[in-house]
Amino acid sequence: MKIAIRPNYTYFDEEKFQFCIEHILNTTYKSWAKSEEAPNNTDCITAVRWILGQSSDFLLPRGYIWDFPKMLEANSQKIPISDIRVGDLVFFERMSFTHKKYMISHIGIMVSWSNFFHSSLHFWWGKISSLADFDYKNSILDESFLAIARDPRHYD
Repeated sequence: MKIAIRPNYTYFDEEKFQFCIEHILNTTYKSWAKSEEAPNNTDCITAVRWILGQSSDFLLPRGYIWDFPKMLEANSQKIPISDIRVGDLVFFERMSFTHKKYMISHIGIMVSWSNFFHSSLHFWWGKISSLADFDYKNSILDESFLAIARDPRHYD
């Protein structure tokens, strides 16, 4: 499943946003990348936090990635995928081998109505993918992902 969230920006500079996307494309994926390593080394969370920090007044909170949609409810709005636009966040879920259920496991940010930027360990760099063609659902999460998701740097 894909979940789309529209942050309640009070400031969003689309020109800076596009510049950030161009700057972060093809940068190295690094598991557990720290905020200060961005934009050169990023994971999906660090990349999106850096892009938002450079181009908007919205701060992506720290926490477990599977909690993000719930965490963002107070300061954002869940939207239908059909209404998605530039700057919206998109979350993907996969089956957790350990938990035996689907869990949010990846985040990206929309760069057009049909494409999103993300930094993925599947590609080892930041890239733009088609929302229609990209699906994590058939991949299974294992303990190595859960170790990343439990990383305490995602907590304040």
